[in-house]
Amino acid sequence: MKTEIQTIIDSLTLPSKDFTRELKSFYKAMKCSDSRWGMRLETEEAVRIFEACSPMILDESVPNDRKFNAFRLIKQAVLERDFVKMEGKLSESYALFTYGILHPYGNIRNEAFNYFVDLDIGCSSYSNPDEAFEEAYWNIASKVFFHLRRMHDEYERINSKSLPKSDRSTKKTIPWSYDTQDPFLKALRRYFERIERPRFHEALERYGIASVGEQ
Repeated sequence: MKTEIQTIIDSLTLPSKDFTRELKSFYKAMKCSDSRWGMRLETEEAVRIFEACSPMILDESVPNDRKFNAFRLIKQAVLERDFVKMEGKLSESYALFTYGILHPYGNIRNEAFNYFVDLDIGCSSYSNPDEAFEEAYWNIASKVFFHLRRMHDEYERINSKSLPKSDRSTKKTIPWSYDTQDPFLKALRRYFERIERPRFHEALERYGIASVGEQ
């Protein structure tokens, strides 16, 4: 197991096409065919992957294709529930997502969104409720949501004359991400659509978190 983990970490510096082949081999070695969904890492393995990928993502000197590779691999770490419950890992995970979702390189924006989806799955408490962790998760998730929502609204305000009408929000609605042409707005709206569901608003009420209008 340790050999497979180190091999895929060493492969992060490969061109993306070559890394894809290594990633498929890694999934097979981990006995989950060619799909990551069948894999569940041990906490120690998740930490190794996270600590290898995180610096690559945040280091501006690292080429975009390597950041792309790192986001594709690091998603596996945040699916491991005990990992995200470690001190600081939830905040670090959201810092990576916030960086990636606003990145100018489209592949990184897409993988950052997929990273958030897996983070959300990894943090789910439905099978094993943990109220303290659930509250911590929603406090961080809501702060990120409100921060990005303000950025979204400010971006629309500044670019109101250049954005096509179909991309602009009204007082009542925000266009769906798939109807939006602007890549920045599309990335943010995909996130809003994923997180702003009944359980999000239930969590705001349950934990006394201020709504977007009160921030």
